Amino acid sequence: MVNPGAGVRTGLDGAIQRITVNGDIWDRLMARAIWSHGVRRYRGPPCDEMSQCLNDGVCIPQLNVPLCRCPLYFWGSKCEKRIAKEDLERPVQFGGNDFLSFSNKVITKVEGQRETNIEVTFRTSQNKGLILWTNKGATIRGDYLALAISKGYAQLSFNLGKQKEPLLITSLHRVDDSRWHTALIERNMRFGTLTMDDNPPISNTSEPGATELNTDGVYWIGGCPSLPTGLPEDYYFGFRGCIESVVLDGDPLHLVMHGTGDVKFCDDS
Repeated sequence: MVNPGAGVRTGLDGAIQRITVNGDIWDRLMARAIWSHGVRRYRGPPCDEMSQCLNDGVCIPQLNVPLCRCPLYFWGSKCEKRIAKEDLERPVQFGGNDFLSFSNKVITKVEGQRETNIEVTFRTSQNKGLILWTNKGATIRGDYLALAISKGYAQLSFNLGKQKEPLLITSLHRVDDSRWHTALIERNMRFGTLTMDDNPPISNTSEPGATELNTDGVYWIGGCPSLPTGLPEDYYFGFRGCIESVVLDGDPLHLVMHGTGDVKFCDDS
């Protein structure tokens, strides 16, 4: 029962889209609840008839912005485009404000991930921009992992939630030369390694603390619309360039099929 001194006499007449407790995002509220009464799934803005997704796409609300998660072989902001076979391997173009989010059978919510293995092939002429991001929490003190371009160099950054300062690993060679580069990220508990192309790997170990990466199960490619404060300045710019492939823990991610958001292609020359 609610304490009478609180002055609260009635429950909420409205909708709740997301609850975050101590930086932990509570997903699937109705399934998580230990008891409920009179609660039903919300139907309305931003996922209403005006933002209806086509071809059995599912609308995912992000505050007041509706995003369509498309079924296999469809893409586009409304899932209105059918994927051609040749599109599956084409490089995807990012213009600094084009973000894709992923949460599906390839990337599921992982609690206590002790190891991470990510490979990204990209090219850019810009000296800054966020390529890949995943996190859990609203601050950089919470768990996160990022790959970004900072001052023209590739940079791996992560925090496992108990460290005072994030770990930063920066490549030795610039990558803003409009040529294709492959970044290989390997993390084994607190030990992180960044390997660029055929260059020797660069490794470092984060300060003592947690050893597992906890995320909300969502990876952002090309940038993220909501980042915590305290990251390097260059992370707050979206990636501008082309991404040819992303491989997450051995599973290739088809950017056209698995993402939420519209897709533009660039030539593979």
